[in-house]
Amino acid sequence: ELCVLDSSGRLNLSEAEAAQLDFVLAGPHHFKQHWVDQPPQGDAVDFVQHQHQMLLGAVKNPLVHGLAHPWVINIQHAPRRWGFMPASFLAAWTEDHFIELGEAARAHHTAIEIGMGIHLMAEYQGDLFWKKYCRGLQILKACGVKFYFGSDAHHLHVIARIDWLAPTLETLGFTPADIISPLTWGAKND
Repeated sequence: ELCVLDSSGRLNLSEAEAAQLDFVLAGPHHFKQHWVDQPPQGDAVDFVQHQHQMLLGAVKNPLVHGLAHPWVINIQHAPRRWGFMPASFLAAWTEDHFIELGEAARAHHTAIEIGMGIHLMAEYQGDLFWKKYCRGLQILKACGVKFYFGSDAHHLHVIARIDWLAPTLETLGFTPADIISPLTWGAKND
């Protein structure tokens, strides 16, 4: 899993290196590192737009098979880290972001992670975040996006915890056809 470095979807990975890997997963997550194009501070609308462009850049990158943990931000820390209130982020983050991301992911054959790590994080970001996140998953599914399971696990107890994820997937209408298996994923442009 690689860090998306800027809104073009640039990665620190060559084509030769990518050819040696089964899958390339990428997502914006190291916002505060000097090698990453940092998001603007103090304005939630600008922050969301920056994050959205990085997600779009990643799904359009021909080396990327899967977008890792989209829209992960610990909004409880937004005032201290980013200079805006969580309510501002939630107001700026709309269904249109999911539609555009879903259409781009489908067009570029890039799967999107749905897994225990992001699921667990989203559930504890508050009711409005959780509802928007679940609605976003439904929108992505309606766009024809394929999903892959990823734990993004920082703790052993969340690796491969599909049992925790299954009730939400069933409620949202996901079926096995919506999930890509590593055994059948194949080349990005198949």
